Amino acid sequence: MALSGPAGVRVLLAAAQAHPVLEPAFLAAQSRISAGFRIFDLRTAPHARQAQRLAARGSIR
Repeated sequence: MALSGPAGVRVLLAAAQAHPVLEPAFLAAQSRISAGFRIFDLRTAPHARQAQRLAARGSIR
């Protein structure tokens, strides 16, 4: 699912969506590329046992 954001920003929710859009944009760039990626949502509760133990110790949120 791709969403349109402010000022021509496109939100691509999956790598399969992003790669075909980003690759040609990166190749066409003449001076710089500005991109932001949010890989993990820190508000999501940990699922793996190791992550749960770390969260319980306060090592991660």
